[in-house]
Amino acid sequence: MGFRFRKSIKILPGVRINLSKSGPSLSLGGGGATFNVGGRGTRLTLGIPGTGIYYTTQKSLSKKDKWVEKDRKLDLGFFDKMTLSDAEKAFVEGVQALSEGEEALNKLRESASLPDGAFFAGFVALHQNQLEEALNFMLEARKNQDGLGKLFEKYGLNADLSLPITEEIAAHVRPDAKGVALVLAEIYQALGQEQEALNTLQFLYEQSPDDVMVRLSIAELLLPNVGETETCQRILKLAEGIENETEIHTALLLYRAMALRGLGMVDVAKEVLTAALRRKKDRSKELLLALRYELALCYESLGKVDAARKELQGIYAESPDYEDVASRLGL
Repeated sequence: MGFRFRKSIKILPGVRINLSKSGPSLSLGGGGATFNVGGRGTRLTLGIPGTGIYYTTQKSLSKKDKWVEKDRKLDLGFFDKMTLSDAEKAFVEGVQALSEGEEALNKLRESASLPDGAFFAGFVALHQNQLEEALNFMLEARKNQDGLGKLFEKYGLNADLSLPITEEIAAHVRPDAKGVALVLAEIYQALGQEQEALNTLQFLYEQSPDDVMVRLSIAELLLPNVGETETCQRILKLAEGIENETEIHTALLLYRAMALRGLGMVDVAKEVLTAALRRKKDRSKELLLALRYELALCYESLGKVDAARKELQGIYAESPDYEDVASRLGL
């Protein structure tokens, strides 16, 4: 069992496309604060500068809420239209179309010869679940990654890939070589090409071994093979030195415990989980349930039947359909 993340894509100060079971939504704003509009209402998002962490609160949708205000820098004058390349004009028109809630991908396709055009087109194609096309765009962006960000800077756009951990917290990276690699890994996963995704993330890890988001993403991809000794050892390496600072770190501690149990080091795994569960503030229900479920499995492995059953009963009382808790309780 893996603690899976809800994924979303933030592509402009005015545009963030969230991909979740409740359907896509759009966020607008910038400079540490965004305003999300989706099927269940609006959500104010406040960012902590320099951390990539966002805290959000939900409120009902008002008919007065606007989706996005058009950036005046995207209004091209006569001489701009005369001097800009066709690809750059298509990029601007594509961004304008998206900001106005119109079809944008056709225009962005025409801008894909430019690194930022390919990058942006890849995001939109991914949102529309056109995975093969999204992959081709991102591979094109990676070929010319030294040119990434130039158009976004020129027109005052702020595009980045956002990886929400829960409804409350999200970590994100900017559109650069690292951002392209992360999107590629996401696309490869969606296409079922797990090894390609792993190879892409491994490259990022070698470039930035202290990036906890990359470490967590690799560990999550490795989880299906957690029964293998080599896989468990790799996960332990990824979780090395992790303290329980954020939900990202907590999830890595969960994976560390799972790897330890896979290696037969159940007592140590139990200690890791017990320590992680001491901090419940700012931790999502889903993550806490995953920690408690793994703790119950540790108790079972240690032959502590009563302790395991008590933990499972607590999980069942809170979430009756969680994993196989009901069957383990004989219900």
